[in-house]
Amino acid sequence: MKNVFVLLIFIIVITGCYNNNEKLKDSEINNPNKEPTIEDIVDKKMNEMTIEEKIAQMLIVYYYKDEVDSTLKDVFTSNTPGGFILMQENITSYEKTKNFVNELKKLSDIPLIISIDQEGGNVQKLKKLRIKR
Repeated sequence: MKNVFVLLIFIIVITGCYNNNEKLKDSEINNPNKEPTIEDIVDKKMNEMTIEEKIAQMLIVYYYKDEVDSTLKDVFTSNTPGGFILMQENITSYEKTKNFVNELKKLSDIPLIISIDQEGGNVQKLKKLRIKR
């Protein structure tokens, strides 16, 4: 099983993460005559990232608390995952969930994918988020 996992990571790295492009020079990005495109900015960021950071960007993590504590902060600062999946334990009220997601977003300089474990039927995690108007 371990060999399969290592092979999978190797395939992901070779096919999705390997970037042969030269790094953009700061003068190209900071050229006052040329507004950098989103592609320029993304290419520059991708070229600055290590293989480990690129692989971590493919991960979506979860945590069973409704607040960002030192453990969760450590995960985001040391591993830079690409996203977070909200679980039932993260959703206690509208305001608390909104604050939780906003705190998560601040932990990453790359926009996070925020997802939810919402299956429908008996599994209705969003029921708790009724907005009082």
